[in-house]
Amino acid sequence: MDFAFGDRFIALWGWDRELEILRRADHDTVFQRKLPSEVRELRFDLPGRAIRFMNDSGTVYTLDVSMLFDAPAGGSDGPDTALLDPSARVVAAMSGDTLIMREAATGRRLAGPLTWRGTSPAMAFSPDGRRLAYGDDNTVHVMETVSGRVSAEFTLAAEGAAEVTGLAFSPDGRTLAISSWDQGRTPPRDPPVELRDLERGSSTLVTGSHGDSAMAFRPDGRLLFAGTPPELIDPVNAVTRPLGSGVDRLDGTFAFSPDSRQVAFSGLDGISVWNGDLSAKLAELPRGPGGEVELLAWSPDGRTLAAYERGMRVRLWDVPTRQTLGVVFDGLLSPEYGDPGSLVFSADGGKLYNAAPDGTVRTHELGGERVAGEVCERAGRALTAAEWERYLPGIEPFDLCPGS
Repeated sequence: MDFAFGDRFIALWGWDRELEILRRADHDTVFQRKLPSEVRELRFDLPGRAIRFMNDSGTVYTLDVSMLFDAPAGGSDGPDTALLDPSARVVAAMSGDTLIMREAATGRRLAGPLTWRGTSPAMAFSPDGRRLAYGDDNTVHVMETVSGRVSAEFTLAAEGAAEVTGLAFSPDGRTLAISSWDQGRTPPRDPPVELRDLERGSSTLVTGSHGDSAMAFRPDGRLLFAGTPPELIDPVNAVTRPLGSGVDRLDGTFAFSPDSRQVAFSGLDGISVWNGDLSAKLAELPRGPGGEVELLAWSPDGRTLAAYERGMRVRLWDVPTRQTLGVVFDGLLSPEYGDPGSLVFSADGGKLYNAAPDGTVRTHELGGERVAGEVCERAGRALTAAEWERYLPGIEPFDLCPGS
């Protein structure tokens, strides 16, 4: 086994041509790749954001690892959180005491910097992506994403509610669920969840409920999950529902499938998939070799579950078969961050978008045809036999670029 040191990373490789890159801070694996040739010498190219290696014949190869150099350094003075809208068109980032909203594709500023106060950054996009709600101490602001205009502003209705901790829009965008924490009450008690009718400007408090930053409406709008372990709230009748056996141990991040029939929860032992009202566990997906799962996102067809593992990995699961589809290595998150950012599929399921806490957005192509199309577009022609052997060793050649 040979190795090379970079400023932030260590590269390891052996006779089997397997390259592994570790982060020096915690020795987590952040990149793995089968190399097209044996390695005689390997070096990090920091300005080029790449790894360059030479084989015994003197041929020099370049491997793009820019995603590793995009990773923020992290730290207590870094950004707090970022959120993508459901279409991944807009990203909102809270950094320090400011909030900025940008176009995800171009970085063009849409609104901000706006000042916000508090210790628990809370944001939520409406399902159509046209509005952003955010907490500012005990006040909620609702802003239009296109114009940046504040369309609604109100203080928390619950007695003693001191700061917004969680927000969630209903699927029709008419109701905003709000959780908060109570200041100075002895003994400490979380205020009830507030359901705000944005059209009428009225609020309903759900007695016996509490919430935290983890809040989400089921896509059919018939249930609201609030807190971890979750409480099930009937938003129409403003009451809580009893929980089934084993639900009290669900304390990780969660995400609903688009058809509302499944909800996935992360945990120390892996991912558990439940039916939409938590009355039955449907599947267990074992924990991968990476770190703790920080984010979950379902594909539009409800078959694929993306799990962002601490250590810059996105593991893709085929939920019906409980098999791993693959791993995408990304460089946007760092273990030093307390908040993991945001993860969203494209409408056709062919892309996966990830936003780091500083608002940086990366796009991952998931479909083989899309990736092949990009290769052909950049090369302007089909691969030669020599190039195929060099870059795709061990794979039977096929017509990668039809018509070229």
